[in-house]
Amino acid sequence: MTIRTQSGGRTAALALAALAALTCAVLAVRCLRLQADLGAERRRLDDAKNQTVQATFDRLALPPNQKIAVCNRSGSDITVSALTAVYIDAEGKPETFNSARDRWRTWTVPAGATRNLDAAQDAGWDGSAVFYAMDTTGGGQERLLTGTSADLKNGCIELASGKTARGD
Repeated sequence: MTIRTQSGGRTAALALAALAALTCAVLAVRCLRLQADLGAERRRLDDAKNQTVQATFDRLALPPNQKIAVCNRSGSDITVSALTAVYIDAEGKPETFNSARDRWRTWTVPAGATRNLDAAQDAGWDGSAVFYAMDTTGGGQERLLTGTSADLKNGCIELASGKTARGD
């Protein structure tokens, strides 16, 4: 096609520019729609993934954080000489407390007493645990007790008889 006049050339150029602008506008609208569809699909997949993860956690049935309380129903004092606890912090992340890293803290539980174990004042651990392991000495025995917060069904972990603790 040959354009013979200058005004005819401008008209053709303007028509071509208008066609290009219209094509760009159509493509931009289509791109926005595709991005919206992609975003909706990502949200749907994330929801499905989150539901799958939650269902997996539900099947695992981890016990909740609970503050560790220990009971000493023996006739002599018992010392918790080492303690490690895994707990879930306020942000939902697993954290650990280890008495060996905290100035080798120990707790003495008098005969017939119940005591909460924590290090809130100087280590920031409020005594909460999902899992725990502790070494105890008392009454001529050394014991390693391990378990979960589910062991607190009776309100405390029995240090002497092992009725609610594992590790006898």
